Amino acid sequence: YAMDNGTTAGAADNTVFLAVREVGVGVKIYSSPGSTGSNDPVGGLVFREASAAAPVPVADDTTCGQLRFDVKTRNLYYPCLQGDRVRVTIGHVNPGQRTGIAFKNVLVPSSPGGGPTGDIFPALATDSAGNVYVAWVDEGDHNVYYTASSNKGSTWTPPVRVNAGPAFSNVFVWAHAGASGSLALAWLGTDRPGASGDFPSWSSDPQGATAV
Repeated sequence: YAMDNGTTAGAADNTVFLAVREVGVGVKIYSSPGSTGSNDPVGGLVFREASAAAPVPVADDTTCGQLRFDVKTRNLYYPCLQGDRVRVTIGHVNPGQRTGIAFKNVLVPSSPGGGPTGDIFPALATDSAGNVYVAWVDEGDHNVYYTASSNKGSTWTPPVRVNAGPAFSNVFVWAHAGASGSLALAWLGTDRPGASGDFPSWSSDPQGATAV
């Protein structure tokens, strides 16, 4: 799920977006008005396909991460695995728009570890300036990487490895961005069998990153 809280303080212009993987079919994104109360028979209960190309899926079937709505750019972002890259489905949402959204798919740079981008879901976050961050775990070297875009996904920075030590296993990377250029990543990981988890914190800029 992802929520567009609209342009007013009321619930009438809210929209709930729901991304669904239909195995063997593809990825679809649905929408519903936000609920206005317990007597509302539609809001949050009745969903319609949000894509202008419906009933065609917005992208091919694969494993995906969490759907995110960016309030700065009013873009929906949906990160999914595609070989050695992460595919991001992007759709711009006008105020009050719930259907007829034109989605496009872009690919972030290839993962440096030589393997597919798995273990287990990719992660995406946007900061207060609208910069986009995508993180993943490479199944080849088990390292955690991220890339950033300052132009709504049109171009991406070279991938940056974020875990400091050798990786025996890393899974479930999670991303959260705050102020412009600020990104925090967390995951479950070990540098050897039986080792304790590795939970670093990072500060980043769309043009480069350094550990803190």
